[in-house]
Amino acid sequence: MNSRSTRLPDALAFFLLFIYLSPYIIFPTHAHFLIHDNLDSEIGWYKMITESGLTFSSNYTVFPNLFNGIPRGCMPSELDFYTILNLICSPLVAYCLLVVSQHLIAFFGMRLLLKDYIFRGNAPYHTALIALTFALLPFWPLGEFCIAGQPFVIWAIFNLIREKKTIYNWLIIILFPFCASDFVFSNLFFLPGILLGMIVYFIAYKKISFTAIFAWLLLFGLSALSEYRLFILQFSSKFTSQRGTYFTDWLLNWKGFIKTDLSMLFKGQYHFYSCQFPIIITTLVLSLFLVRTKRNYTVMAILLSMAFLFSSIDTFHFWSGSQSFFQRLGSLSSLQLRFKALLPITWYLIFAICICFMIEHTPKSSVICMALICAQIILLFFNLNTSDFQKSVYAENAFYYTYFDNTNINHRSFKNYFAQNMFTAVKEKINYNNETVLCLGFPAEIAQYSGFHSASAYLDYYPIEKKEQIVDIFRPELRKVTDSLELQEIIGSRRFQYFYKRKIDTLKKMLVIDLDTAALKKMNIRYVLSLRDIENTTQLHLKPIDSFSNENKVFPEQIYIYKVN
Repeated sequence: MNSRSTRLPDALAFFLLFIYLSPYIIFPTHAHFLIHDNLDSEIGWYKMITESGLTFSSNYTVFPNLFNGIPRGCMPSELDFYTILNLICSPLVAYCLLVVSQHLIAFFGMRLLLKDYIFRGNAPYHTALIALTFALLPFWPLGEFCIAGQPFVIWAIFNLIREKKTIYNWLIIILFPFCASDFVFSNLFFLPGILLGMIVYFIAYKKISFTAIFAWLLLFGLSALSEYRLFILQFSSKFTSQRGTYFTDWLLNWKGFIKTDLSMLFKGQYHFYSCQFPIIITTLVLSLFLVRTKRNYTVMAILLSMAFLFSSIDTFHFWSGSQSFFQRLGSLSSLQLRFKALLPITWYLIFAICICFMIEHTPKSSVICMALICAQIILLFFNLNTSDFQKSVYAENAFYYTYFDNTNINHRSFKNYFAQNMFTAVKEKINYNNETVLCLGFPAEIAQYSGFHSASAYLDYYPIEKKEQIVDIFRPELRKVTDSLELQEIIGSRRFQYFYKRKIDTLKKMLVIDLDTAALKKMNIRYVLSLRDIENTTQLHLKPIDSFSNENKVFPEQIYIYKVN
């Protein structure tokens, strides 16, 4: 295969990828980005870290921006790729660079994996465009390369097994752990999946590669090193995380467990979108019908069994029969077994292998295969199927939400979401000097982005005593909750600033809320910022200061300021 015949399909795929990424590259200030688990959380955290001057401080240095002070180790590591980006760029530029590099890494990694080990230099258009489909997945941005970089890692491991010991393989192995979000989010589960795949390969080919085993051990060690702060805190006698207070208000019997497994298998979860339904699943069924060979059936049986295993382990904590197992884990009982992190790469390997087998055994199916690939590209471009197994719809797709659905309430531009002009006016009005504020009815991360120190956050890893202090503030309201399951869900929630949001959303008049003023003062909270005007300020010992409207005319529409007397 000459280089010219591969350059054209690569150029076509790259051009389509550029169009998809154009909002991040050409119109970043107007682009609409995902809010959930994205703008409403980690974007602000990384900004706070870089502006605090505590990026490289010790684990137990007090980080004052959240919860009236938490250990620095609760925040992302300085060894993380996105932390480094935020040190050298503005938050918006850092975010766009992250997402663009994420999709580029996904494309080139998958292209190399398919070209060298699936299509083996044949079918260049199919190779390039399947790689494009993987690169178009709505990766969770703050997951960094945990999914997008997996093809590169697998390619490097295969190269080492085949004794292709180039410097590129080792660079991928060394850099990936520092560019793949946190260890517990993905690598803790991706690495066992890689090991399982290596064992299957060694058994099938009756050959063991000690070089590949060493590379795997290096991956594991560096992944742990990249999150050294987390491990120091987790196994420190001085620290108990509030994460163990999470509450699951529903559990499944074994029938529900199997049903949830299958739903996870075919629909996925929004942090790890595969978007396999219906095109990839249709391709799989068509392949099994057209390519009736032992090899095809064996490969598909192995990959589907692995995918089902990953789904089953991931949903294990939903099963009522698993609770005795988790109770024995103590403080680790809240650890989610996120083996769903392996579903995207597994489904796209299934997609590619099915296409490869159909082209190889039924050449006339080449056009059908190309039509299936194009259908998947269209599906991903236009966000046609991004509902996960829980019917959540949280896909990061700035192309679609900027150009076609820019009124969607789950996506917003940086300027509109963070409303910095309004919060700057608030700071000027109260002559703000890093006092702790309590945010009611809107995410504290919006205020944090403008430099406020907040009493709460969307953070899921911080000292349990800080959570208890927040609970104490809302204790008078909690006494009004009669449903025990609802009460436990509220207390177990990360979004305590949203505690009263459902009530606020239904109000067209002033808000009446009961807070423990003594608990407010104990946490050194000096100001309350509320989405609604509070009526019972005298009872709460709150002094009204002023209110400011959002010039962007979007949520939060107005902020009311109160001083704690």
